[in-house]
Amino acid sequence: MAFVTIVVGATSDVSEIRDIFQKFRKDFRNVVDSNRRQRRGWDGVEFVLWLETDAFSAEDFLLLGPDKKSQLGEMIPIFVSMAGPVWVVTVHGIVRLNGLEHQHVRQQLEERWSGHKQVDVARFFADRSKEQNLRYTINYALKHECRVHLGNVEMEWGKGWAASYYGFLSTWSRGFQSLRISINPKGSKSLPLHRPVRTEISADSEIEPLPFACSYSIFPTY
Repeated sequence: MAFVTIVVGATSDVSEIRDIFQKFRKDFRNVVDSNRRQRRGWDGVEFVLWLETDAFSAEDFLLLGPDKKSQLGEMIPIFVSMAGPVWVVTVHGIVRLNGLEHQHVRQQLEERWSGHKQVDVARFFADRSKEQNLRYTINYALKHECRVHLGNVEMEWGKGWAASYYGFLSTWSRGFQSLRISINPKGSKSLPLHRPVRTEISADSEIEPLPFACSYSIFPTY
């Protein structure tokens, strides 16, 4: 199994987050379906991904590292001239590799999302059990932190940013459960979206949908 991070897009209009995410959901499924038609090993590949939304001001952008500047500059090159926040749409999650190499999965995703360090697929930490890796990833996805992290400096979102974001989320059909993408192995039945929260998570546990996430990524996409 492996961690997955894809930086999907960026926008200055909070209402466009849904369109960006829904387009990504369709494109992502098309990429998986295309690989399943061409490569038998992909039939058993399984993904669970959750939406994360970050927010940066023009001043924040100037303080980002060179990789993140390049990444976001490709997505929204007029960043530094914008007065309000820019919303960065990212997905984080887990892939069950079904015997495939994680580099192969990354390469196939990079054919569609080819921006600077836009995709990362990294194997679970070797010094942790599968259950610990799953718990780590899920707990990260479920945490809620409306902050901007710039190296050792972190700042809370302004009240206006938070109000804009939560106001937008409140209009989203099906609420926070719309923020998950789940692709099961080919031929398996879809799992119900509503599952009880588990305090202990094993490798075979169902993964609870993300209620919300708006924290800065700890995965290596910078």
